[in-house]
Amino acid sequence: MHNYKILQHSFSAHKIDKPISPDRLMKLKFQDNFEFLQWLKGFYDAESTGEFYDANARRNGQSLDSTPSTAPRAASSYSSARSSAVNPSRQVHTRHATSGATTPGRAGSSLSRGSAPVNVSSAALIEANKQISELKNLLTTSEKEREYYYTKLRLVESIIQNTEAEEGSEVYALLAQIQKCLYEEDVYLEENADATENQYLEAYSDMSNLKIDEEETF
Repeated sequence: MHNYKILQHSFSAHKIDKPISPDRLMKLKFQDNFEFLQWLKGFYDAESTGEFYDANARRNGQSLDSTPSTAPRAASSYSSARSSAVNPSRQVHTRHATSGATTPGRAGSSLSRGSAPVNVSSAALIEANKQISELKNLLTTSEKEREYYYTKLRLVESIIQNTEAEEGSEVYALLAQIQKCLYEEDVYLEENADATENQYLEAYSDMSNLKIDEEETF
């Protein structure tokens, strides 16, 4: 819930007109989460420039661990961040120029470390796209089957309504039973609602197991 609120705040700060309903998404309903994933993927494809994501630079050089060897580097990046705040237009150029001039060895090390998250991210993205494609195919198949059986039911309903039978006869009783089956409440669907919900939960649990390396997080 908290992460969804942070995401909504970020959207609002960047003037992205996309309301998020955490209450609906946390219920793990297939349609709600599938539509949100579709929008998020489309937004990423439309806005992404394809440039390398430098997670270390986004954290201003601050390390994820607390080893002493990374402390001077964090302090240097902090002073660089303060100078960048005074002149935002020179932010990127100043950071790269300082890194290249003072610590060329560390710059090369940072680049080699950054290659691992790219590989992990690419593999995770491929797997996510594969699962999205499978879900789309499943949705398309389900819609076709629904339309097929709905047409059959309408045909049966039409036959019943247009068939004349004498009240009290066996044909009349049979038509009445069929009509009752068509119009009664969906008892089967209500009894199996939990099973259907579990199928969607299993599909989303597979996607939630995709782990992205911490190097590429904020």
